[in-house]
Amino acid sequence: MDMQDAKLWLKKKILRQNDLFSDLDETRLDFLIGYAETKFLSEGEYLYRKGEEADDTFCIIIFGKVNIIGERGDVVAVLKNGAILGEIGIIGLYNKRTADVVAVEPTSILEWTFSAINEKAPYLLPKLKQSALQKLSYSRR
Repeated sequence: MDMQDAKLWLKKKILRQNDLFSDLDETRLDFLIGYAETKFLSEGEYLYRKGEEADDTFCIIIFGKVNIIGERGDVVAVLKNGAILGEIGIIGLYNKRTADVVAVEPTSILEWTFSAINEKAPYLLPKLKQSALQKLSYSRR
């Protein structure tokens, strides 16, 4: 297995661990990975900032860890491999990002645009919306 194959294997493994992607076959996983953008965050780098315009992107953490920073600057959640981020901003519930998200170690993400998912994989939209609503429900407790 060469390095490219190993990276692809890891991405598929992580995607399969998330409910959003768990029931997709190999062809659909390959397709989704093919039009995702891979990004790397350094320790201390922000992925999202609370209050900024929510663009139409969301992502999944492939490796690494991010902190979700609350209203008072406290860490309200730590997310790692397999966690979805940004879906609240793209499903139309809010126009702005709802929290700061900062990498606490080198982190790799796969990022998609809502428009690409809407056009190329609309079957994911109900689960994406459900994920966002669950996070909002949890954050209001």
